[in-house]
Amino acid sequence: MAWENEDKFLLVYTLVVAVLLIGGIALTSRVDAHEKDLDWPALLTALERVEAPATAEQAQRAIEREGAYGPLQIRQLALDDVNRQCGTDVKLAEVATSRNLSRWVCVQYIRMHVRQLTYERAARTWNGGPSGPKKKATQDYWQKVREALQEQGIDT
Repeated sequence: MAWENEDKFLLVYTLVVAVLLIGGIALTSRVDAHEKDLDWPALLTALERVEAPATAEQAQRAIEREGAYGPLQIRQLALDDVNRQCGTDVKLAEVATSRNLSRWVCVQYIRMHVRQLTYERAARTWNGGPSGPKKKATQDYWQKVREALQEQGIDT
């Protein structure tokens, strides 16, 4: 009797692990295929070059004027989207002091809102929100990001 229950447990456990593995591989494959040509570190560096305040005074003015924090100028609405989607509770004060956390928030936000990922769609979404790629106002921003990518040897 004890062996029978243990065998059922092992069978169920093995099936659950197999389903999770297959699902994880499929999800990873989808993400990899979707993002295969995108160099995230280069994109994030380019976004930081365009976004980051040059001085502490400029950073303080960005916070006061726009509520924008950290090297990627993260705003509360974008952070709320990421926290809701990822089940996290990241605070603006944390992204203001952590480059890695700022980058993580940026990547999550872009992945949430861009279906067919390109450098341009990613940059314009980061600048103008989910409908950023459609907004004329994000075109100049994209040109600045594009130049920063090209300086890194990335062909857009």
